Amino acid sequence: MEHLLFRLMEPISVEHSAVVDDNSLTVYASGSADEVGQFFSDFTRSIGRLGEVTEQDLKFEKRIIRIEHPNNFDEPSAGLLTYRYGLHGVGLANFGAPSTMDMTRQEVIDWAAWWLRADNTSLAFSQTLPATLDLLLPRGPVAHTEQPKRC
Repeated sequence: MEHLLFRLMEPISVEHSAVVDDNSLTVYASGSADEVGQFFSDFTRSIGRLGEVTEQDLKFEKRIIRIEHPNNFDEPSAGLLTYRYGLHGVGLANFGAPSTMDMTRQEVIDWAAWWLRADNTSLAFSQTLPATLDLLLPRGPVAHTEQPKRC
């Protein structure tokens, strides 16, 4: 997800990173207040442009992920969430990278439409709120995670 969104923003001139898990996307940027404000304004605009991502773009970004984490793609792996909750809901978050390779373009777009909305967003700034900040995210109901049944 973050690879595709950053691809839609290029060129990016500030230090930045992101982490995606089962039900969230955390994005970081550092620079002057105006640079960071512009970065996040551009970032939210890229969410609305995910439909521009092609199958070729998705394939390219999957190759980059595989290069970044080669050992994660040999076989499915399980983490603590998978051991605790099994292979449903939040348990899939740690099941391993092979599931990433099977994601379709439409699944990526659907995930973004479900989670990346104004009602699910929170922002934190360590400096003055940037004057250049202009966030445009779609409205929608708060997305709730599926809570596993406990035995």
